[in-house]
Amino acid sequence: MEKINIKKGAILCAGSKVLCKKGVLIVGGNTILAANAVLLQSTGDNEI
Repeated sequence: MEKINIKKGAILCAGSKVLCKKGVLIVGGNTILAANAVLLQSTGDNEI
């Protein structure tokens, strides 16, 4: 089962992509994902 969990306060800018191949991918709270970025692994809280 693939699952994407976006925590409160996370900012995903225009064109960013979050891709999960297996398991659970977590975008931490207050994390900023830049424009056109591709996220393949989980992030912790407060990361840029």
